[in-house]
Amino acid sequence: MIPKSLSPLPPYPPSYLSKRVKYIQQVFAREASIVSSQEAADAAEDANELYEEAKEEWSVKMVALKEDGEESEGPPPMPVPPPIPAPVHVPPIPIPPCLPDEEEEEEEKTKKAKEQLSIPEDKLHLVSHLDQTCFHVTNGRYSGLITNNFADPQFVGPNAPGITGLNVSGGTGLATSYVGSSSGGGGGASHSSSYYAGVSGVLTNNGSGGGGGGAAKHNTGSTDPTSKKKSSASKNTSGGTATSTSHELKRIMEQGGSEAERIRTSIIRAAVYASRSGNHGGTFVGANGETYPDVSKAFSMHGNMRPCNRCKSNKQGAYHCRLRRKHELKRIMEQGGSEAERIRTSIIRAAVYASRSGNHGGTFVGANGETYPDVSKAFSMHGNMRPCNRCKSNKQGAYHCRLRRKHKDPDYDGGDSAGVLAPFFEEPLEDLLVTPARGSTGTIAPGAT
Repeated sequence: MIPKSLSPLPPYPPSYLSKRVKYIQQVFAREASIVSSQEAADAAEDANELYEEAKEEWSVKMVALKEDGEESEGPPPMPVPPPIPAPVHVPPIPIPPCLPDEEEEEEEKTKKAKEQLSIPEDKLHLVSHLDQTCFHVTNGRYSGLITNNFADPQFVGPNAPGITGLNVSGGTGLATSYVGSSSGGGGGASHSSSYYAGVSGVLTNNGSGGGGGGAAKHNTGSTDPTSKKKSSASKNTSGGTATSTSHELKRIMEQGGSEAERIRTSIIRAAVYASRSGNHGGTFVGANGETYPDVSKAFSMHGNMRPCNRCKSNKQGAYHCRLRRKHELKRIMEQGGSEAERIRTSIIRAAVYASRSGNHGGTFVGANGETYPDVSKAFSMHGNMRPCNRCKSNKQGAYHCRLRRKHKDPDYDGGDSAGVLAPFFEEPLEDLLVTPARGSTGTIAPGAT
């Protein structure tokens, strides 16, 4: 039941309602066919695994037959490969019905018969001097700015978006961007530039990040022409477009001196920020105020960092090893101790959350606060879980068996991984996302980088 004030006037025609019912039935039928297709794929995979096991047993028997010679009872029957399953047809996405033309005309007449509140026409000549790449002028309702780096001359005040706006705990409601919490900002304006930019002149190209404990997200905009001038190391600038080249950066670093050391520090800070925010390869602002391209390449060339022995041949060098692959997770788990156990627990909780939410292979935050890639691989390597006998040859290991296929069989070595994971499947889904504010040992946030 809905209030009469929310019911359509005039009511929908029966022909439209029948089309709507048919559309809903098509949606349910399509979802059922998708489920059938997934179940058929799982059944085919199980049949192939059983066939591979039968082939291995047959090969062992054939070897024994050759060794026994004439004393054997003859060759065993060769296993029959499973039949190729018929493909399950998944219909295309149905198109929702529209109202008939005469019904739309009737609605238009009803609207014209009522007294309407009209919005005055835009006086675009008053804003023709503004940069169209920074201001989004629409017909009618105000849609806000493309970026929070610029103030709106048509809308100013304590609640306005842009530079003149103060920190708030929610969206401004007018800007297209979103202003996060005011923690760490000291009550000042919450711009899209990062906390790291305010400290060392470093900013990635999309400007995502947070100040202190907060976060501020915005849609990427163009760079203000005045921001291309050199500024101090603490100057916040937009890192959208590079204002200098990698050759100029190389020349400065080869000359050495205090400026090169300051830029090297800003490169390292920008690279770590890019790694923690998932914005690999973005532009960054150096300590001299210039915007340079590709922070990952700059880190590998000028960060004075070296990759490990396994990654020494990788083209991305130290960035790939130290900030993308993060081999310290394996090192921590090999050292053992209480920290390794806390991280192992966070890996298991993050993997169960990824399995239940369908976000397989996403990133996760360990109990030490660091963000690591590929929770499924981390679970298989460091979760101390074992697959069943059918899945022991699968490349994805325990994650594929226990959290993707959800097999309840005993481990291939006799353990009970399914029993260990059972309590995590009984917990509410939101309880698997543990935050430090709730008194836990770490933060688990799969797929959020």
